[in-house]
Amino acid sequence: MSAVATLHQPRLLPTGGLSVCVGEDVVRLRADWLALERTALASPYQRFDFIVAWLTHAAEGANVVPRVGLVRDGDGALVAILPFGLRRGSLTRIGVYLGGSHVNFGLPL
Repeated sequence: MSAVATLHQPRLLPTGGLSVCVGEDVVRLRADWLALERTALASPYQRFDFIVAWLTHAAEGANVVPRVGLVRDGDGALVAILPFGLRRGSLTRIGVYLGGSHVNFGLPL
């Protein structure tokens, strides 16, 4: 299990010993993300390389701060990733999928 800067302590879900946490450092998830890509059904828009490229070149202009929802099983293995971000408005923050208008697929990996 790789280290990731988390905003909140993992929360244990009531079924199956799953835990959920929100991280902010996408790059540090590279090894786990790529391992999950090899076994999960994923679109090109859910791939690590696409998300990192979008964060590098477009996130700041879109006023989006990255966050990543991580779901791990009881053994700590990563079983799902939800890449999202927070867009700051004048009065609120809005959750958005990373990739902006380029993404036509807004589901977790």
